[in-house]
Amino acid sequence: MAAATPPVRSPPADVDDAASPKGGRHDVWAAIEEQLEDELHEAHATMEHVELLATAEAAALRRRSGRAGGRQLASCGPGQRRLCLHFLSGMARLGQSSPQCFFWAMNTFDGSFAAIAGEGPLEENRRVLASAAAAWLVASKCEGHAARGPATALQIVTLHASQLSEAMGGPPILADDVRREELGLLKAGLPNLYEPTMLQWIDLVRARFDAVSRRRAVGVFKATVPWMHAVAALALQASPPSEQFPPRAMVAATSGLALVAAGLLSADALLPAYMTDARWQDALDQVLQEPEERLRHVDPRCLEPTVARAALEYATGLTIEEVRNYVPCVVMLAIGARKMQQQQQQQEEQHKAAK
Repeated sequence: MAAATPPVRSPPADVDDAASPKGGRHDVWAAIEEQLEDELHEAHATMEHVELLATAEAAALRRRSGRAGGRQLASCGPGQRRLCLHFLSGMARLGQSSPQCFFWAMNTFDGSFAAIAGEGPLEENRRVLASAAAAWLVASKCEGHAARGPATALQIVTLHASQLSEAMGGPPILADDVRREELGLLKAGLPNLYEPTMLQWIDLVRARFDAVSRRRAVGVFKATVPWMHAVAALALQASPPSEQFPPRAMVAATSGLALVAAGLLSADALLPAYMTDARWQDALDQVLQEPEERLRHVDPRCLEPTVARAALEYATGLTIEEVRNYVPCVVMLAIGARKMQQQQQQQEEQHKAAK
């Protein structure tokens, strides 16, 4: 039997007041939180969840910058990180784990590369691939995908790492190489493994927005989540998370753009201070093509712009002014994601034509 459709209710009466510049926004949020307590608790999307994730994110980013009482983490070279990304992307395409596993593995590599490298310089591709394989193995185990057969998981990840190494003219990767790097990760305490990712923030913001809007715009995020995931993946590929571009704020900006694509938020609401209207519109024309295409069969025009704006602020815990600061970076990532998608389509068409 199909599940009953939940009744459509009006948003909490005070959600519109939360967008008022008069102050008291946090008092309104607290009132909404109390009103939606059961629903938010069931979805693991209470303000307490937001604060816990935000605290964990801030601590992780401080560790990365060296402001947590230690030295700044040494980072690998751009070429080494690209090699790791190439390998982990290939593992993700196997479809044997969730997208979250890729983010955890990349965070583990970024945060632990120096710790597991030993005293010598890390210049050989073999060591990079063994480290990346160990990061993937640890992340998949923690996610539960390798719990039923760790030996098989080790064999699979070693096989793919070895194939890539040999394709580049390097030596094969052995299971002992991966085990040694995994042991180094465990001794280092798995730094950054559970650092909050953009995917976690996407799920949390979506759940909170749906709750406060009484699911009247549920189709918006459901349709645009694949696009948001693509932007998140490109952000991770571009650089590790940082205090300059924290995942929470990046997701807030991406969510805002999704609402603009749906017509629930005006483009002016996210207009960066230094951009002219014409330049901003040109950027949106490029950025919003994919989400608008995904929203073609969705009818989201059921929230007033002021309510949608207040719901976004409530869902993210950030003001629209704070969100606006990160929009330019997300715009550039979204444009990059679209260009990469077009290149992939062209390559696939060329491959088919060659056959």
